Amino acid sequence: KHIEWDGDKFSGYVDLGTQLDNDCLPPAKQALTFMLNALNANWKIPVAYFLINSLNAIERSNLISECLRLVFDTGVEVTALTFYGTSVNISTANNLGAKIQEKDMKPYFPHPITSEKVFVILDVCHMLKLVRNTLASKGSIVNQNGDIIKWDYIKELEKFQKDKGLYAAPKLKSRHIEWYQEKMKVKLAAQVLSNSVADALLYLANDLKLEEFQGCEATVEFLKIFNNLFDVLNSRNFLSKGFKAPFSGENKKKTISSFFSKAENYIKELKIKAGAQSILSSNRKTGFLGFLLCIKSIEGIYDALIEKKKNLNFLLTYKLSQDHLELFFSAIRSRGGFNNNPTSKQFKAAYRRLLCHTNVSFFLNGNCLALDNTSVLEVSSSNTYTKQINRYFNCDSNNESESEINIDDPLKSFTTLCKYADDVVIYIAGFVAKKLKSAIKCSHCSIAIGQEACESALITRKNRGSLISPNKDIVGICRAAEKSFRRAQAQNILRKKHIMNILITYTILQVEKNVFTNLSHHIINQSPLENHRIFLIKSISFEYLRIRLYSYGKEITENLHKEKVRSKNTKLKIFKGQ
Repeated sequence: KHIEWDGDKFSGYVDLGTQLDNDCLPPAKQALTFMLNALNANWKIPVAYFLINSLNAIERSNLISECLRLVFDTGVEVTALTFYGTSVNISTANNLGAKIQEKDMKPYFPHPITSEKVFVILDVCHMLKLVRNTLASKGSIVNQNGDIIKWDYIKELEKFQKDKGLYAAPKLKSRHIEWYQEKMKVKLAAQVLSNSVADALLYLANDLKLEEFQGCEATVEFLKIFNNLFDVLNSRNFLSKGFKAPFSGENKKKTISSFFSKAENYIKELKIKAGAQSILSSNRKTGFLGFLLCIKSIEGIYDALIEKKKNLNFLLTYKLSQDHLELFFSAIRSRGGFNNNPTSKQFKAAYRRLLCHTNVSFFLNGNCLALDNTSVLEVSSSNTYTKQINRYFNCDSNNESESEINIDDPLKSFTTLCKYADDVVIYIAGFVAKKLKSAIKCSHCSIAIGQEACESALITRKNRGSLISPNKDIVGICRAAEKSFRRAQAQNILRKKHIMNILITYTILQVEKNVFTNLSHHIINQSPLENHRIFLIKSISFEYLRIRLYSYGKEITENLHKEKVRSKNTKLKIFKGQ
């Protein structure tokens, strides 16, 4: 809320575009904004904004109807309406003619001019957060078989990974468990309700047979269903595969139709607790009801635009996301510099500036698309990678490294890794092998790192076709690197200067002599300084240790910021209009 003189009149009061001049107008605290996003092209444009204090469902529905009429006059066909799942928005959709309810759901309302179906979509990202909030705050949900879906399994997984220092579900951290401090962040919900967490739970329960994870199958099913639902309803690349593929006739028949039917029945049978009514009749129904509405709306849009009108060959469901409007709001906030909560006058100025800027630079942005691909290729080039390796290996720190290494150290007892740690090391080693394959130009070395794959239960659980099983030589080096890291961590020397050199030297001393024996003939004519076998050992050690040091740094930072209040307080300040 902010009233200021703009040189002609006082600005900051409610403005619905009617030029109403009334002393009783309240100060505006929100901007209701409408944006068009093309389904069959690559553009979006804001078309209207209204400075409001509050609007009821009838007033909002009148504005939406008027917007649809004006947009129709330009020749644009509106197929769907997307908004957050607030109670006033749901009432607005019902007032327009849709029925967002458990029984006899009607996911569309008639266009005010053509009477064609305009489908209603509750923003999928918002729905995912609401589902996560329900599971976390209630602690448990009961599925159709009476099995309990428990949030405690996810908490135990985070605790187990933190104690071990290695992560089977790499994204899951304490901030995901303390979600209420950052409840607006979609990525925290998406990373919890994910296949990665589900696979990690199954691995610990079925492969390692850990007692605290027994009976997690119902939780795993819940995570996988909502992970796949989110992927289908958030597809953005027409080259993607599986559930992330665009909605087309081919994958609709193969997978999506049957999955939608399964997910719909699954959600309808969920209950807050055993013997209670359906979760769709509870006061925490919005997230689950929103997913059901999205399923029906996406199927309706597919039938209308692809099956009947043949306007599209496939549907990218991300086009129907609220993200496009959120990104526009983010751009408006960024125009204010340090002030991310603009006044009415600042909002109008930023809105006009961005609109003009879009008109001027639209084609320039289109011409830059090809350059983006080139830039990505240059960033991941092997030359850059090689320079990084050499920068560490050519450091003049031999004296310091030697002084830190004690061959007869009692910490030499770091000789074995538990089954969990060993599987995670093999999993990371697979990533190291994949990265080296794209960086190493020598054909002999490239062949050497791709032979005799080493099996891992964790890789088997998580593999969907793109993971690499590393060979025994790479695994052996990564195991040695992990032991070196743990040894240095116990010695409390990870903050030493040139710690990478120290750790690599530790690792080389532990690596067995029979590593990469298939390169024996290849290195005969090479000088000691150009020995490819040594280069491979150092490269593998460097890549593995870089991952571990980066992860360790994030752990330290997380411990320093256990109570995250900055994001929470920022959002509260914005919502209160201050």
